[in-house]
Amino acid sequence: MNRENSTDRRILRTRRAIEHALLTLLSKRPLEKITVEDICDEALVNRGTFYRHYHDKQEVADSLARRGLAEFEEEAMGAIRSLAAGKATEDSGRADEALGILIPLKSYIFEGTSVEDHVRQIMEDALGILSQAGMLEQDPATEAWAYTELAFEYSRYCRSVRHPVSVDAYVAAILEAARIYQKILEPPVR
Repeated sequence: MNRENSTDRRILRTRRAIEHALLTLLSKRPLEKITVEDICDEALVNRGTFYRHYHDKQEVADSLARRGLAEFEEEAMGAIRSLAAGKATEDSGRADEALGILIPLKSYIFEGTSVEDHVRQIMEDALGILSQAGMLEQDPATEAWAYTELAFEYSRYCRSVRHPVSVDAYVAAILEAARIYQKILEPPVR
């Protein structure tokens, strides 16, 4: 039986508990410093249960990365296609949920590339649709880089400050800082 595609609720509940435990631990320390025992303690499962579901902690991280990237790609592409077609997009929240999985795995190497670089490539592909529709001021690679930095850094910002701000206020602060940065870097007019 394919454990990852099981529909048995007990299996799904146990796998989710193990995955959630790893995400919780990743918010405190890097994967290299997390043991299977740490994951079991956090998930409230014994080692035998863990090994019935996963071979090791990398398999847990791979499962999370695979699911998070697939959900993020589906949501990002859907939203961009709607935007390119001039339709309003409904925020299902699944892109945020996917980023919630992916952000702790930012530096994790999945299929030879960091999770952050996978997200950047997904966004570059999605933004290519807007570029083809003439709806993008910059090239898709530059826009994808900016999006990825905003997505990953906003979450880090919220975790590190005592007064998190809305996404709108965060983006407004970045735009203001960018204008100042641009003035500093512009060569003087002679």
